[in-house]
Amino acid sequence: MKEILTTTMEIRRRKEIERIQMEEQRLRTEREHEIELGKIRATQNAGSPTPSIKTQDEKPKFPSTS
Repeated sequence: MKEILTTTMEIRRRKEIERIQMEEQRLRTEREHEIELGKIRATQNAGSPTPSIKTQDEKPKFPSTS
């Protein structure tokens, strides 16, 4: 009886260790993906000009229709 209990506990422990390792790997992969996305965005933004900010005084200029 004691051997069965010990074996069961060992199996549960191994499964928990495996679950934790899988979760750690998932988090590492997720973080690496976020870092890669950040690098891509930084590269894309580095080449684009800063958008101009329009004030309320600026109105669209349309040709007069008179």
